[in-house]
Amino acid sequence: MLAGFGKTARATVTSIRREGGERAEGIAGRYTYVIAYQFSLEDGREISGHSKQIRDGVFLKADGTGSISVKYFETLPFINERSEEANNPIRNLILIGVGIFLIWIINYKAED
Repeated sequence: MLAGFGKTARATVTSIRREGGERAEGIAGRYTYVIAYQFSLEDGREISGHSKQIRDGVFLKADGTGSISVKYFETLPFINERSEEANNPIRNLILIGVGIFLIWIINYKAED
């Protein structure tokens, strides 16, 4: 959704944290990182967000000078994500499908 309707902004990476231990996958040395960022709106408000990314074991540290591109809804800027995530149509279709499935399950259980 954000790929088609979102605005783009530059965000400053505020922290990078490694979550948990090594992932139990076929490729050794892979970890989940939580990337926190902050960007400014045109009216001066500061909006924070975070994203998860799977990477190798090289430890990264945010120094406050790194930046990434983010997309956000202009009317609801707290709904935001990294631009590279927003531009992945397969991921977006999966998320929409899961959302529809969850709504259907809730309504199906309510009818009983």
